[in-house]
Amino acid sequence: MKKIKFILAVAITLGLGVFITNLVTQKSAPKSLTEAKSNNSQKIVLNALDKSASGEQVSDVELEGFDESFNVDTKIYKIENADYSDSDIKKIVKTLDSKITEKDVSNEDTTEYELEDGSYLAYYENSGGIIYIGDFNEVDGVDIKKFNVKKCKKVADAFIKKSDIIDFSDLEYQDASIGESVETENGTEVLSYVLTYKKNSPNDSIDFYGVGPGIRIEIDSNYEVCGFTAVNKEIVEAAGEFETINKNELIDKVCDGKDVQIDGYSDGETLGVSINNMKICLYSDPLTVEQEYMAPYYVLEGEDTNNNDITIVVPAVEDESIIYK
Repeated sequence: MKKIKFILAVAITLGLGVFITNLVTQKSAPKSLTEAKSNNSQKIVLNALDKSASGEQVSDVELEGFDESFNVDTKIYKIENADYSDSDIKKIVKTLDSKITEKDVSNEDTTEYELEDGSYLAYYENSGGIIYIGDFNEVDGVDIKKFNVKKCKKVADAFIKKSDIIDFSDLEYQDASIGESVETENGTEVLSYVLTYKKNSPNDSIDFYGVGPGIRIEIDSNYEVCGFTAVNKEIVEAAGEFETINKNELIDKVCDGKDVQIDGYSDGETLGVSINNMKICLYSDPLTVEQEYMAPYYVLEGEDTNNNDITIVVPAVEDESIIYK
């Protein structure tokens, strides 16, 4: 009988956990920046982007064919983060067929739970985020070749509905990807799948980017939930309408490297980049960050001159009523 031990991997670090980045570009008649400013009297405080770990810098940007994505009207939204009670957490843990053995509230903004089966769960109160990391999982006597995504999705759907971790009707299933795999004499065998669900965006003209809102669930080949990352944020109202920056302003920001996020593979190098895909998305902050507003950001994808993939995130609006801290 074959036994395979593997460690569950869940994307919970600040630089990971990107859920969904579908692009639907907003198209509307341009409005002058002065007019946009006049409609917004209150100060909107946004969290600055985390610095990327790659250390790559950009000397110039080749950005052709995206002119309609600049100087368009967009909105910043006021949000509320989900508030989970002790009974809510207990229900989630019960759905995982486990019990809480220890609760740690020493961190002001995070409550950590040790579970009886050796698993770990943490609730990030400031962001409506929850992570679950299962104990070491042993695949014993399972015919991995018959392990399939459709059955994994049934398990994930059932967990979401039964636990009420996020209202299932608010979610849209995106895709499944390989979570864990192992090389055997028969080739690569999949040990787990990660299924991604996103919360529906406020309208059809813009989507979410970042850590949620939504849930990524990892299902092992015993068809059990062996990990998840959930972020539950709700848009409650528009906080103001703004005009996005123009093409030259975006390029200047990227090359200046300030208040942008550049994820590439050319560590420590300064290179030119060619962009082949650009999106305007609402940015969802990492789990540990308290977020009051969701604002639009440009997400650029392309290659640098080393032919390495690169992703760049840039604030899409500049206004005297917006503060990036």
